[in-house]
Amino acid sequence: MNNAALCFALFVATSIGLHADPSADLILTHGHIYTGVIHDGNPVFVTDVAIRSGRILATGSEQEVANFRGKDTEVIDLANQFAMSGFNDAHTHIASAGQSKLEVNLTGTKSLEDMLARVSDAAKHAAPGEWLLGRGWDHTLWTRVVLPSRQDLDRVTSGHPAIFTRIDGHIAVANTAALKAAGITASTPDPQGGKFDHDAHGELTGIIRETARAAIQKHIPPPTAATRRQALELALTDAASWGVTSVQDNSDWEDFEVLEMLEQQEKLPIRVTEWLRFNDSVNLLKKQRGHHAATDLMLHTGMLKGFM
Repeated sequence: MNNAALCFALFVATSIGLHADPSADLILTHGHIYTGVIHDGNPVFVTDVAIRSGRILATGSEQEVANFRGKDTEVIDLANQFAMSGFNDAHTHIASAGQSKLEVNLTGTKSLEDMLARVSDAAKHAAPGEWLLGRGWDHTLWTRVVLPSRQDLDRVTSGHPAIFTRIDGHIAVANTAALKAAGITASTPDPQGGKFDHDAHGELTGIIRETARAAIQKHIPPPTAATRRQALELALTDAASWGVTSVQDNSDWEDFEVLEMLEQQEKLPIRVTEWLRFNDSVNLLKKQRGHHAATDLMLHTGMLKGFM
């Protein structure tokens, strides 16, 4: 084993502590395994890795890792295929990502007409009074660079209140029904940190920016527990399929409770560190901190997140 690979193995062993039983649950052998270590400017690869209880015991050659093979160790021959540790996504909103899969997908629209066609199709299948929600549009990529308006949406939403968020999450467009449901008129003052756009005649365009979006969003019926679970399962499965094995997340507390349920049922496929809201009261934050064991490596609360 070269020095860099040895340092990597010793770091892992020192950090997690070796189990009293030195045998591994799993050994990956004959692979092209990236250790994450750079030595003399070059990435370090090994052929074998030993794992126990989801943690790395050792890396190195087949001979070096053979000491960790026990009678019950599962051995997988990688046949010289590439392998590496899973990705950690340091900034996610997994509940929101999952909800987007249940809403109107506007990502990749090439024009305003393309966007309106997708919204129109959703309106045809919506229940009476149901809100139409979606995200992903980006007018800067359209053949005609123009922001959508409430009048554009009114033509295709059949009276359903509707709001669609731009791909960056900082701007949205709402139709007249949604603005009316929220009590927003041309004379409504802009909130701190937000803005309701007006046209040359002083009328609302339907574009709402930053904190102004909350004025409408608080009137949207919250998702049910079943819907939250469906959305989270979609997002978690998608993350795992791309090799994302852990995330730093910022979702609603109700979503964290669903994640707890999934963990209890052994259906949580990736590790989740949940960020809490910086502006919440200290008492609430303490309560949420104490709700779930901090030592649970699959699911726990972490940082506080604030917005500026």
